[in-house]
Amino acid sequence: KNFKSFVSIAFEITMALSQIHEVGEATLGNISVDNIIIDINEECDEEGVLIDKCSVYMISLGSASSLRKIGQGDETNCTNEDENKIQSDLRSLGDVLFELFSGKSPYQGFPFSSANNIVNVSCYDSDEGQKKTRRSLKELQSILISNLVPQNIIPLLLDLMDIFGGETATAVDTPFGFDQYYKAASAVALDLNRILSDHKYVPPESQNYTVGGLLQFPPGKLYGREKQKLSLVQAYDRVLQNNALELVLVYGFSGAGKTTLVKEALSQRVVEEGGHVLYIKFDQLHQGKPLAGIISSLADFCNSLLVGNAAVLSQMRNNIKETIGTDLLSVLINIISAVSGIITSAPLTEEMKVKGLMAQNQFNFVFQLLVRAFAIPGNPTILVIDDLQWADKASLDLLRALVIGSKTNPILVIECYRENEISDVHPLSAHLQYMKGWKIPLTEIQVGNLTKDEVNTLLSDVMNESFPRSKSLSNVVYRKTCGNALLVKQLIMTLWNEGLLVFSFHDRIWRWNIKLIESKGIPDDAAGLMAKKILCLSSDVQMVLMGMACLGSHCDESELNIVGKCCIQNGSESVVGSG
Repeated sequence: KNFKSFVSIAFEITMALSQIHEVGEATLGNISVDNIIIDINEECDEEGVLIDKCSVYMISLGSASSLRKIGQGDETNCTNEDENKIQSDLRSLGDVLFELFSGKSPYQGFPFSSANNIVNVSCYDSDEGQKKTRRSLKELQSILISNLVPQNIIPLLLDLMDIFGGETATAVDTPFGFDQYYKAASAVALDLNRILSDHKYVPPESQNYTVGGLLQFPPGKLYGREKQKLSLVQAYDRVLQNNALELVLVYGFSGAGKTTLVKEALSQRVVEEGGHVLYIKFDQLHQGKPLAGIISSLADFCNSLLVGNAAVLSQMRNNIKETIGTDLLSVLINIISAVSGIITSAPLTEEMKVKGLMAQNQFNFVFQLLVRAFAIPGNPTILVIDDLQWADKASLDLLRALVIGSKTNPILVIECYRENEISDVHPLSAHLQYMKGWKIPLTEIQVGNLTKDEVNTLLSDVMNESFPRSKSLSNVVYRKTCGNALLVKQLIMTLWNEGLLVFSFHDRIWRWNIKLIESKGIPDDAAGLMAKKILCLSSDVQMVLMGMACLGSHCDESELNIVGKCCIQNGSESVVGSG
């Protein structure tokens, strides 16, 4: 169903509850699907979009009770006891709407809704009378985000469910205790009606607030990398101007953000200007397979051309034919079968069988021709080589041959590696010394850790807080991470996941407890943080991750399905849908 259908149903349910509270002067006591009948008819709105028009009826009102008013005339108010009953109705309403939008129950033991109905999401099991356990804040938010619930709906749902305060919140979810923003069903209905009229409308409790209590890092923004970004841009501009190859060495410790720097600084611009980005990543697991990383990356690039712009594909087909020639196409297709999808009508000659050093030299030559075919004057190619410290000797020889043999082609070669993993006897050391010995324009860029002020700027942006207010938290984050970009991000997300950094709907600001953060045993290294995350997953999902790890740094959907089927055969069906 479309977005408007969900909001329309949510509005009608909320209006029905509002009428019971305000017109009927009663509370339901415990809202559940058993008490709701929805009559849905499909109609087209003014824009011609099919939406659900529905009528809502509340039944089985055995738990309902009258509201007692205090005062006289227009100045009547509910008693404290009745206000608590209204808030209880709103919490149950939040549970119902949560499942309406996400398709899953907010309570443990009820993972999925029935085929076409919302399951009973009341606080107590109707059959056994036992209190059900609500999912953790982290899990609830994950469900909402994974089911693409709009960002202006998420905080509305979480506030209604009283996630951040009250008797339904746990100490793990929030150590602070916040009050609900919504005090009446009519206020909820008003915001839903505004969202229905304007899907971009942001309710008051969502203003100055990221998605559903999530910490969102500004896309495309780099912190503390202005000089490094400028060096990359200038190198690319020189390649454009001179139509000649340049080499850039980007180095730093693991997690410093080398790859992110390159992608954010150049990738989008190159594609927009008609160039190509060939991304090659080496895998520690595949060091024993010569040229595996390069061949796999070239295959991925060719496949992306096949599903891309038809004009670009046609131009690339002509470039490959003219640059490589029919005699060597057999060699190329035999190694990278995806090329055959591009060259669909080329007459192929019988491949000449060669082995050993001759075969490697032959592939080196064909590889150079292929990269040159991608790079034409005015539309240069960027060759990004990531994790070069794990490259095998044959791959290093191939890259060296490419750089030396393509000096007059518009190619920007960017080699990224971890300087802390390179010793004097490491094969990459000899490669780097060799490259520096040639008269090739070369730029070296070191990517270091973020400073304390840069960490504070990042946190301030993420939380939409002022520098002075976020400084106490940023000092802790900096001390634990030393400013390593990856560790900073992982630690911030860990604080949020564990409820140590939460958003107050009541005060509309982020809150944290420094003493509580300091007392928690939070790992201060990337491996420790990731290990802790993995251990929080179910044993079935952990088994799937171990199987996927055997495949290397990435796997495609078909490989993932095979691993998942193996788990199903072993009785681990709960893995399906876990991502």
